Amino acid sequence: IELGAGEQGELRIFPNPADDLIYLALDASRELSVSIQLFTADGRLLIEQETTLLPNQALPIDIADLPKGIYFVQVTTATDRVSAKVVVE
Repeated sequence: IELGAGEQGELRIFPNPADDLIYLALDASRELSVSIQLFTADGRLLIEQETTLLPNQALPIDIADLPKGIYFVQVTTATDRVSAKVVVE
């Protein structure tokens, strides 16, 4: 993820596959305001959340009510957007 001023950060989503919770963590030196969206494989938006990710913080997202399948998490900052596949078992 591009943090600005040439600074980079790595977004981690774990565990994957998951069954009740996934965690988002940003390996960066500063906090970052983000929009988090969870989509079905066919593009339907299921979860949308605005939050601030703190360095070395793991943000939990409850997926316990989701049926088994493949989903996509999209994290958007002011300057960047990244997506990752998540498998719910």
